[in-house]
Amino acid sequence: MLIDRRSRKSQYRSFKESVGWLKEGVSIMAFPEGTRSRDGRMAKKFKGGVFAMATKTQVPIVPISIVGAFSTFPPEALMPYGPKGRDLAVHFHPPIETAGRTDEELSELTRAAIASKLPESCR
Repeated sequence: MLIDRRSRKSQYRSFKESVGWLKEGVSIMAFPEGTRSRDGRMAKKFKGGVFAMATKTQVPIVPISIVGAFSTFPPEALMPYGPKGRDLAVHFHPPIETAGRTDEELSELTRAAIASKLPESCR
């Protein structure tokens, strides 16, 4: 589901729907940065909603590193370009259990996992 970032009502509805899906056992994918990078670097701070959903439902977080997305599909591009995705790689990290952890701890662990597969220039 898409979120209208200008509307708190939309944000709350999305949060509530996502929590409902997680309680039903359906996995969701969310980007803790909140938007695409404008410079190819990972955001300094992640948004908290993803971690609040995980702690509320006690589901693990599976961090995913997407390497090369900026060069293949920069923010100003209408369509991806590049050498047919050869510069793109996706890494799935081990799940991070949420029980007993704060949102801040989860954010730090998730950020470290994602950064571990990114080139230094993107961290």
